[in-house]
Amino acid sequence: MDAKDIKEVFEKNWNVAKETLEDTEKLQALLQDLEKKIKDVPHVGDVLADLPILVSMITSYLKKEYTEIPTSSLIAIVVAFIYLVNPFDLVPDSIPVIGLLDDAAVVGFVVKSIHDDLEVYKKWKESK
Repeated sequence: MDAKDIKEVFEKNWNVAKETLEDTEKLQALLQDLEKKIKDVPHVGDVLADLPILVSMITSYLKKEYTEIPTSSLIAIVVAFIYLVNPFDLVPDSIPVIGLLDDAAVVGFVVKSIHDDLEVYKKWKESK
């Protein structure tokens, strides 16, 4: 998966992610679907290992415990979540190992993109 593919993923899912972020029920359903998927998916390197902190960040936002994150970062995370739970992404997850690499690429892109916001969140979470 290259930068062009990742850009297409974000263009395709940005508005859906924005709508999901604004609808508490849809966001909770997405988090539940993601939780199920995470249990079944082995980590691909360190990239998918960042999923729990991304889920924690969205959950803290949803509970209104942590709201100091830019909307664009929130939407980027939700785009990644939507992509992860979609079984019909660019490379189907049913293809062993390779099927998870595109998921890892999208998550990796988000983690890099929101790195500073993620670090601030981690510090906030540690202080609680």
